[in-house]
Parts: sequence; C-alpha cells; structure tokens
Amino acid sequence: MNFKKLKPINRIIEERAMELGDKVCLSFENEKNISYRELDIITSKIANGMMELGVSKSDNVAVLLPNSLGKEATPELVKAAKPDVVIL
Repeated sequence: MNFKKLKPINRIIEERAMELGDKVCLSFENEKNISYRELDIITSKIANGMMELGVSKSDNVAVLLPNSLGKEATPELVKAAKPDVVIL
C-alpha cells in the first residue's frame, strides 16, 4: 500500500462534512448524535487551538483517554486527529 497517496483524516472529515452535512456521523449510547458538519467544526476548533499553542504538523501529541471509548472519549480521539496527527 502506498501511504503517500492516502488522504489525511482532516481532509476526509472536511470532504464528508461538505458531502453529508447534517447526516449523523457519530452516535452514542446516550442517543447524542454528532453530524459530519458538527464534527468538522469541533475538530477545526481543536486543531486551531493546538496550532495557537505551537503544535505543528511534525509534532507528536499524546492524548490521554479513559479505558472505555464511550460517549465521552470517542469524540476526543477523533478531534485529536484533525491537525494531521497520526493516532497510535
């Protein structure tokens, strides 16, 4: 597989937001839903905040999450991916 041809997650989120807008992207046990458009807005805010703090494309960023990837943690994991971050 040629990884250089793969799109970064932030580009995929932006494209899906333009294509699918208010359709549900993430749905949680408490029946809270996040649309593709909302996900794009949320991740953009996080990315801009990280850049204001001096995080750049080549930086490593750690994300501390609870053991469960439930309704609270899942959006945090996705948000961390916005500024071209690789999730390990």
